[in-house]
Amino acid sequence: LWVIELSSGEMTRLTNHRYGQVWGGAWFPDGRRIAYSHEDRLILLELGSGQSASYASPRKGRLVRTPAVSPDGRWIALVSGNAEFVFHRLGNLGPSALVLLPARCAAGTSCAPVQLVAPTALNTSPAWLDASSLMFVSNRDGPRDLFAVRLRSSGEAAGDPVSLSTGLETHTVSVAAD
Repeated sequence: LWVIELSSGEMTRLTNHRYGQVWGGAWFPDGRRIAYSHEDRLILLELGSGQSASYASPRKGRLVRTPAVSPDGRWIALVSGNAEFVFHRLGNLGPSALVLLPARCAAGTSCAPVQLVAPTALNTSPAWLDASSLMFVSNRDGPRDLFAVRLRSSGEAAGDPVSLSTGLETHTVSVAAD
């Protein structure tokens, strides 16, 4: 990952892994940290100090992709599995789960991942609508469409995902703050 200072054009490299590929940089709301994935790891990088924390995939041996930090900085949504999807337009070549992780673990709280959507279909491209609603792309009902899931304060799904589109065949989605 690289950061570019727009006023000067100066580029700063943030990552330097010997193998594999970095995916999906997602800024924390404070602008001081970034979450990204590298192979089967989620990496949280403090920009000021350069220190990072690395977390294994919540699904052992599965790749981690497209982390998305909640607007309040409390949660990180990510995709676990289905690396082939990005490289093929054939659709779902392997199912993927949508997983939620707490961004920080305080004493006495659970840091266990919460599976929001089971790996029964392609589930990808999580994007936060607000601090308690997550949109994503899935082919759970046929072609790739947009779905949303509401979250409880515990991070668990407050119900089944709801379809937001029909026949859209979208690849990714993002949400602007405004």
